[in-house]
Amino acid sequence: MKAQCPLCQSSDTSLLFRRGEYAMVRCKRCGLIYRQPRIEKEKYLKEVQKYYSEIDPSFRVAASRKRLYERFLSKIGRTKRKQPRLLDVGCGIGYFLFLARERGYDVYGSEFIPGLAQIGSKSYGLTIQCADFDEVNFPESYFDLITLWNVFDELSDPSASVRKIKKILKPGALLFMRMPNATFHLFVYRIQQLLNKLSLGRLLPFQISIFHIFSFSKKALEQELRRNDFSHIRVKNSWPTSEDPYALGKRVWILKTFAFLIAQFLFFLSWGKLTIGPSLEVFAENEKA
Repeated sequence: MKAQCPLCQSSDTSLLFRRGEYAMVRCKRCGLIYRQPRIEKEKYLKEVQKYYSEIDPSFRVAASRKRLYERFLSKIGRTKRKQPRLLDVGCGIGYFLFLARERGYDVYGSEFIPGLAQIGSKSYGLTIQCADFDEVNFPESYFDLITLWNVFDELSDPSASVRKIKKILKPGALLFMRMPNATFHLFVYRIQQLLNKLSLGRLLPFQISIFHIFSFSKKALEQELRRNDFSHIRVKNSWPTSEDPYALGKRVWILKTFAFLIAQFLFFLSWGKLTIGPSLEVFAENEKA
């Protein structure tokens, strides 16, 4: 018996590729790409903690996203509240929250990695709950804005997370997410496999395609948000980071920047229907009661 899709519960999937003990499959109904068999939550959380604990947390990743953060904060402006409440899920060292606080937001964070949460609390004086998002505790209808910067595709249960986000967001409040675009990364993966067969694999950097336990396309995101009564959903290509924060090689940053520019041209040419950039940004409003 095939496992069910974590989003739409369909069992109709297609195999994309295998990596060691697991495979990446795509749901034919909603388009979600996910790891199969599913890894146990506790084991996965240990893997995530080990991986991110080994990344140098000396502001390099945060600094590379500074332009993204500032562009976002300028775009959304301020709500009518004097001090709107903002939650950043998976806030890391809290640099985005630091910038938002300077613009008048009442900021909160959740972060699973203790070392990163500690830096945010000590360096920026932030309020950060150090726990998996399933376990954080906030009042219902509390936040005016919730953000997830390159986090949603790494949560252990995205559907449950969306339901929790909806619960703690105020009616009419804004949800923002940024994440890798499954459509782009699957295309690049297939190009890389073709080049490997032709003994030309070195033309592309080894780690240019990204697949976490979940990989979302525009279609999968829109369906999941509509299923949970979010409205005014907008999915767009996201600008790349300003440098190569994970030290994957300058070629990765150059190729993704070039791909973004092409994707933006096609996005405007299709009147916003075609989103094929390396990363996506998603805006959605919590439907009013």
